Amino acid sequence: MTSWKFPYDSLSKGKKITLANLLSHTGGLTVHGFPGHDIKGPIPTLLQVLDGKSPSFTPAVRSMYEPGVRHEYSGGGTSISQVILTDIVKQPYDVWMYENVLKPIGMTHSTCAQPPAPALRKNACLCLQ
Repeated sequence: MTSWKFPYDSLSKGKKITLANLLSHTGGLTVHGFPGHDIKGPIPTLLQVLDGKSPSFTPAVRSMYEPGVRHEYSGGGTSISQVILTDIVKQPYDVWMYENVLKPIGMTHSTCAQPPAPALRKNACLCLQ
């Protein structure tokens, strides 16, 4: 990653977190999920979310235990994979995902943009826990 560096600490026990760890939720990372944000309020950047800085509603994404030890869902780890992708492709995540994933499979009324454009909000679904 070039736009953000993971702050390794003693909990990771010197093991590097791989992309495979991130995608399989075995990275040993915090932030299970995200509560969302007020669409009328400030929306944090991805880097603010990863660092737990305002206006993020979640704490910083950090190690809970060493990578590869066990499976535990981490939305924080998924967010790190988004940073990796955007650093490599040099495009905004929502643009790349639309052109390379959503559009090719026919999901032309879908978006990964946050918040979604006003024209797409009527199609948005809400996932509640």
